[in-house]
Amino acid sequence: LRERLEHALTVRGAKVPHVRAVVRGRAVADIRPAEAEANVRELPAVADTPSFRQLAEAFKRVRNIARELKDTPPLELAALRGRLHEAAELALVDEMERRRAAIDGALTGATSYQAAYAEAAGFEPAVARFFKEIFVMAEDSSLREARLMVMKRLEQLILQLGDISEIVSAES
Repeated sequence: LRERLEHALTVRGAKVPHVRAVVRGRAVADIRPAEAEANVRELPAVADTPSFRQLAEAFKRVRNIARELKDTPPLELAALRGRLHEAAELALVDEMERRRAAIDGALTGATSYQAAYAEAAGFEPAVARFFKEIFVMAEDSSLREARLMVMKRLEQLILQLGDISEIVSAES
């Protein structure tokens, strides 16, 4: 099913990295062909913007760091907030809370995928600040786990749209 959908979307003119970003990161049971087609159709409008490309690069790092959080399910953002103290990590949590509705809305049809991707691209300054000011792998295990959970939550939020790291990985 995945291969046929990828082929159909590519034949219809979608770029291979965009198709991979939208289709490959999903379980087959979660793939909705009409939604994938809309997603792939709207992705190019934002994929070449500087903020989106920077976020896609940073997202590769987010995914790598999030892998450190093995089988522990991440806490909700509100619960995480109480375990964090640094301005940069709290700012990233604020951005996730603020931008979540637009991203979730793309999945329900309340917002367009283009608007959701533009909203996701807005994470880039907060993500860049987080990586500049925060050492995720802190010695304090509770703090390290909370920071890893922030990365995992961000990963999960963006993966609802697609694995945007596929876009820059294919071009690197």
